[in-house]
Amino acid sequence: MEYRLYCTATDPIVVGDGGKLARVFENLIQNAIRYGSKGKYIDVGLSDTEKTVEIEIANYGQAISQLDLPHIFERFYRVEKSRSQFTGGSGLGLAIVKSIVDLHNGQIEVMSKMGRTAFTIKLLKK
Repeated sequence: MEYRLYCTATDPIVVGDGGKLARVFENLIQNAIRYGSKGKYIDVGLSDTEKTVEIEIANYGQAISQLDLPHIFERFYRVEKSRSQFTGGSGLGLAIVKSIVDLHNGQIEVMSKMGRTAFTIKLLKK
């Protein structure tokens, strides 16, 4: 897989717990590799507005079912239940990601359609 960075941010500085925020991005990038491995790219986008910094992590693997999307941040929820032994994980990763983003008064959204899944995080600027 190839990593691509798209950055239009001019002042992407937030105040937060660096270790916890690193865990958010590590988890999302690991998931992008694990579940998007049939795609060729992982895209990371960084942009900002006057008040927020927005980070998008996208992969080009199989889409997440529309039935699963509302539950994706629930503890122990696994989209690929039949492949849990192959992919590993406990279903806690995205719940932890959401709790850390919430702790920073941010927002996280997921959009998934045929061939592209993207997680978007919005954090308040300092």
